[in-house]
Amino acid sequence: MKHTENGIFLEADEYEEFVEHNTNLAEEIKEEILNGEGPKISLYEMNRQLIANMKPYGSEELEKAREVLMDWITKNIDNYYMLLCHEQRYYTLFDFTRMGVTFYELVDKIFDILEDFCQIFDISVDTNGAIAIWANWDDEVLPDCYYLFPYGKGVVRV
Repeated sequence: MKHTENGIFLEADEYEEFVEHNTNLAEEIKEEILNGEGPKISLYEMNRQLIANMKPYGSEELEKAREVLMDWITKNIDNYYMLLCHEQRYYTLFDFTRMGVTFYELVDKIFDILEDFCQIFDISVDTNGAIAIWANWDDEVLPDCYYLFPYGKGVVRV
């Protein structure tokens, strides 16, 4: 096994031993957590640490992310969308009620806002059906998760 700046490289005969070792280690940690022992870290913090080790999206990844967002919006049509980051106390409400605005314009506006103030590390649909966007304000801080979700029921017209 060789450790390099690009990761770990295994010889062909080392692979099974490596997988078995990591599987056993994961099972031990799982048991400790289930028994109330082991590290006290939330799933959010664990994801945050993992995402921090990723490289920010380049132009190719951003283009694929636009496709993910476009597909999600066309399946979750609403008059309003909220972009929310609890950790940063950040929220933006997107009003999609103006006649003639296209899905493309909405996606462009979302990306304009994100790219103006942060680096994007990951964009995906989360288990609750929202878009999870992992991004950070600068290189000195860990990324946070920004959630984009339909918010029509949260807007009350008087």
